[in-house]
Amino acid sequence: MDAATRMWTLLFEGVRKRLEPSAEGKDQIDVQIDPSISKQPFDPKGAIYMSMSIVASNRFIDEWKDKSDAEFFAWALGDVVAIVSELKAGGRQDPFWDRCLLAYFEEARKEAHIEALAYDIRRSLGEPGALKWLDEHRDAVDRFRAWSNEWAAR
Repeated sequence: MDAATRMWTLLFEGVRKRLEPSAEGKDQIDVQIDPSISKQPFDPKGAIYMSMSIVASNRFIDEWKDKSDAEFFAWALGDVVAIVSELKAGGRQDPFWDRCLLAYFEEARKEAHIEALAYDIRRSLGEPGALKWLDEHRDAVDRFRAWSNEWAAR
């Protein structure tokens, strides 16, 4: 549960939907950015967090209102990995992502395991929809776990 909760919190860091709509009746989403980022030359960490905030803000648009948090998380995880990979491909590197996480997540994405990975992460939350998805996609989960075990053994 800890990993799923922490990843969700990290994704939504600085992103909030206001309780009251705008004067036009539209939802308002606040994205707070660390002001020190704008005072520095290009900072990969700042770009990553800004991109994650933009991805997270999509949770509050109509397209996602009838979908579960698990569905959104699976989509968002894939988008965040793609963005971080693009930054790396453009020569921008962040020590935490590049040394600790990116290789695993990039390869999981390349091998089409991101969705199974995302739902497996959320398994610990006991969400009925996530558990149902895992049960209905046992083959994909088994392939992901076999791949992950093989990846870890390298």
